[in-house]
Amino acid sequence: MTKDDLGLGVRLTQEAGWNHLESDWLRFYNLGSEGSFVAEFEGRAVGTTMTFISDRIAWIAMVLVEKKSRGKGVGTALLKHALDYLETPEIETVRLDATHLGRPLYEKLGFMPEYEVVRFKGIAPQLGGNLKALCCGDSG
Repeated sequence: MTKDDLGLGVRLTQEAGWNHLESDWLRFYNLGSEGSFVAEFEGRAVGTTMTFISDRIAWIAMVLVEKKSRGKGVGTALLKHALDYLETPEIETVRLDATHLGRPLYEKLGFMPEYEVVRFKGIAPQLGGNLKALCCGDSG
């Protein structure tokens, strides 16, 4: 992956309904550009994944495949490539967060659920007055 591929990431994010922005992709890229990959299928860029290493723990993120290219092994190839990249003696653990779409793939490759992440979406109500008093008690 190069910086020129970040637009692909943004497009795939929007198609999947995720909330990541171009600035998020750039931040992720800057954290681990060497471990960031693009998958091509039939001559077109159709998928992404990024890896980050912190001490002895690695994270896999942004595993995205365009809808019309799913079910063709692209996600599996991306994930296996990322795992091969992370196969070093320095890394003790590889982790990732899974969506409902990705979970079967990750489990097939040996990942095990550790906990559930729940994401809420909504519109915050308009709040007036002293927010400090509202959230933290009125200390006078």
